[in-house]
Amino acid sequence: MTEWTITREYGTGIFKAECKERGIIITKNTYNEARAAMLEALGLAKVTSN
Repeated sequence: MTEWTITREYGTGIFKAECKERGIIITKNTYNEARAAMLEALGLAKVTSN
């Protein structure tokens, strides 16, 4: 199981989802977008938009 962290960057308000084991860093504007991108990177979900 890989460990992920989602943090909000001070000053910018940008959310960063990071997996140090895999070297993946994803930046998004909202927590929900960061979480969805993390799940998609893990292969647990497919993100779609209308």
